[in-house]
Amino acid sequence: MSRATREQRTAEIVRQMTQLREAYAIVSKGVCPQCGAKLHRNLSMSGWWQCDRFGEASFRRAPGPQCNFQIFYDPTPEQHNHIVTENRV
Repeated sequence: MSRATREQRTAEIVRQMTQLREAYAIVSKGVCPQCGAKLHRNLSMSGWWQCDRFGEASFRRAPGPQCNFQIFYDPTPEQHNHIVTENRV
């Protein structure tokens, strides 16, 4: 593997872990960062989390104005353990 390729791969891993950390911070709180409603897992796809006010009014879990927040948090077990461990106080 060339040095440039190795550096690109390292940069990609750092980017992925940053996104996973951000998603974990949101999902672990269980609260939508946009409207404050609860988050729930959409079981139709692994790792898919949505605001309780997501979608049409008849499908929402919580009353109030529509919110379009959704996020994916589906790390490997090793990634999750690393993120959880670094967030312990």
